[in-house]
Amino acid sequence: TARQSSRNRVLLVSTDPAHSLADVLQVKLGGSPRAVQAGRGKLWAWELNASGLFANFFRSYKQSILEIVEHGSLLSAKEISPLLETALPGMSEIAALLAIRDAIHSGKYSHIVVDTAPFGHTLRLFGMPEQFVRVLNENQSLLTTGVKKWNNSGKRFLTLSYF
Repeated sequence: TARQSSRNRVLLVSTDPAHSLADVLQVKLGGSPRAVQAGRGKLWAWELNASGLFANFFRSYKQSILEIVEHGSLLSAKEISPLLETALPGMSEIAALLAIRDAIHSGKYSHIVVDTAPFGHTLRLFGMPEQFVRVLNENQSLLTTGVKKWNNSGKRFLTLSYF
């Protein structure tokens, strides 16, 4: 089973944009976890490429993201798409957290160690889910307010049309 094969299998994940983990381990690391020779255990290392992860994330969820943003905006999906394709502040961090979550839920590793960037970057990384939810709630609030205003205007228009 996955649990048995993960015994003593450690994943060392780096979210540091400086990508110094490969230098420290003296191995070439790419876009996915790689086995590294280390002692008796099984060590895997992975330097997260946040912009690459964001690009993959956006490709996978582009339609859903566009629909959510379009509903809370006056812009069309066609107008919004180019803006979202550039990494918005925080989206790379969200993609990195999702990659770590996927590694945790994969069951491939008995332990996962996260090597982070300097403190400020790390605080932003771990604060992103809350900030992302806040943005979604704001979008929903704007949408609800817009619908209420539209409904009120529509009622006034209907009242006027009877005269």
